[in-house]
Amino acid sequence: MHRNFTLGKPIVTAMALSVLLAIGFVPPAAADSMSSDNGVTSYEVGTEVSYIRYEEPDIMDETGVMYGIYAKADANVEGLALGAEGTINFGQVDYDSASTGSIDGINDFLAEVRATVGYNLTPDKKVEFTPYIGLGYRYLLDQLGGETSTTGALGYDRESNYLYLPIGIKAETGMDNGWTLGGTVEFDVFLHGWQKSHLEDAIAGLDTLTNDQDEGYGVRGSIKIAKKMDRVNILVEPFVRYWNIKQSNTKAVTFGGTPIGVVGYEPKNNSLQVGGRIGVEF
Repeated sequence: MHRNFTLGKPIVTAMALSVLLAIGFVPPAAADSMSSDNGVTSYEVGTEVSYIRYEEPDIMDETGVMYGIYAKADANVEGLALGAEGTINFGQVDYDSASTGSIDGINDFLAEVRATVGYNLTPDKKVEFTPYIGLGYRYLLDQLGGETSTTGALGYDRESNYLYLPIGIKAETGMDNGWTLGGTVEFDVFLHGWQKSHLEDAIAGLDTLTNDQDEGYGVRGSIKIAKKMDRVNILVEPFVRYWNIKQSNTKAVTFGGTPIGVVGYEPKNNSLQVGGRIGVEF
């Protein structure tokens, strides 16, 4: 669409922060051991569903439902908490703009991989805190190519890439009858982003436009409730993920490698994803 040619408050994860502060007062189950024991490795797989809203203020927005799967692994070595996680989401979103009309049922693909390292702290053996830092990569494909809006505007595929530094803290405590309660609060330092706009999808001969992004941030939080079974733990985890990204640099639009006197860029934008996970841990 027109987004690259337009001159053109983080979500507070209070529920997760409340859990982090509160679980220190919840008594742990006597039979449960803390996960910081040396050599402990756990794996988690499951599914997630979420509502997503992407907005370029005063320009356009896209909203829809995403369905995904995820897998993660955690290991504890001499007090260090090592983690790796991957998530894949598919869904459809609806595009709406006051100037270029609307398009329904756009296919979206969202993937994310992360690795973290932290340190397990058990100040009173009732609750375990794990501050952590890591590296993450987020990829979003918005498949507008070949679509035409209600006003006749031509769409094109867009690829969004974020490289970021997650900094956060996890907390977990055991409760009676094999239940555990945990929470995570995280701030994501935006390191670099690059946007690829496949303008050739709209007009044959135009070249793909790549814009760099250097300013922004992310915030996320979650609450995790798990039940210990005979062989696995069953868990439910509602979450919130938010991104706020500033305007990109400008680049000349080219046709067959020749500038055509037009510059394009990615406007400032924000993205909110609210959903939940259901998984098993073993």
